[in-house]
Order: sequence, then structure tokens, then C-alpha cells
Amino acid sequence: RRLDMETEKIDLEIENCIEDNSVELQVYEQKKFFLNYCHNNKLSEKESSRNSQIVLAKEEHRKHLQNLEHANAVRRLNQREVNQNNTLEIHKLKHQYQTWYCNIKGSLDVDLTSFEESCELQHSDLKKALHTKRIEELELIIIRQNS
Repeated sequence: RRLDMETEKIDLEIENCIEDNSVELQVYEQKKFFLNYCHNNKLSEKESSRNSQIVLAKEEHRKHLQNLEHANAVRRLNQREVNQNNTLEIHKLKHQYQTWYCNIKGSLDVDLTSFEESCELQHSDLKKALHTKRIEELELIIIRQNS
């Protein structure tokens, strides 16, 4: 009867370890989802900011073109060159935005991957510890039974 009580106590300890492991895994999953959420929000904010800058730059260029047309009505032949310059500048801004976006996304992806790897490593370590504890407890039960 005493052995049954001790066995039941050990079983409860093992169940508690399993539950603790499960709860900790859930915490890591929540942290992972939170990091993904932060990652996506940060990208959205940066993208929105960059889009605003592009819109402002386009508006500045539009105003600049109007001023040039009024001031240089006589020089209509140069208008093609001005338009080419604006196209190149807009292309340059788009290229800068794409480069910036890729850099931020890459950095955040690396952070997320690193976090996920550490979570997986901790989960693996917890599983190993739980397995080791189970084996020790079973050996203890066997020793007690043999005595």
C-alpha cells in the first residue's frame, strides 16, 4: 500500500512536470506569436512611413515641375530632360525603399528565427530533463521493489 502511494506520488510529479512543460511551451508559442505580431506591425509602420515620404517626394516634384514650366515657358525643349530626371529620381526612391524594406525584413526574420531556435532548444532540454527524471524515478521504484 505504501509502495502504491509512493508510485502514485511519483506519477503525480511526472504529470506535473508534463503539465509544466506544456504550459511553458504555450508561453513560448505566445511569445513567438507576439514577436510575429510586432514584426508585422513594425514593417507596416515603416512601410507606411516610407509610402508617406514617397508621396511627399512626388508632390514636391510635381510642384517643382509646375514652377519650372511657368518660369521656363520658352524652354519647352528642356521639358523632356526634366521629366527624365523626375522618372530617375522616383525610380531611385523606389529602389531605396525596396532596399530598406528588404534590410528591415531580413533583420526581423533573423531575430524571429533566432528566438524560435532558442525556444526549440529549451523545449528539447526540458523534454530530456523530464525523460531523465522519469528514468530516475522508475529506477528508484525498481530498487524499492527489490528491497
